[in-house]
Amino acid sequence: ATKEDEIDLSAGIVLSKKIGDRVEVNEVLATFYGNNPEKVENGMRTAAEAFEISDELTAAPKLIKEIIGL
Repeated sequence: ATKEDEIDLSAGIVLSKKIGDRVEVNEVLATFYGNNPEKVENGMRTAAEAFEISDELTAAPKLIKEIIGL
């Protein structure tokens, strides 16, 4: 919501898969935690829309674009 809101330390997500990982039918992709069932459900729906499962192998994105010498 806003930066002034209190942070709920009981809420969180553990991702079980990374980009490019093989996924089997009924395999857990993520586990959600929280004390507010409505917010947990909303987070699960949002994440489900973000996941894309394909038969094609997907390479993980390069996270470091450039290393700057000192």
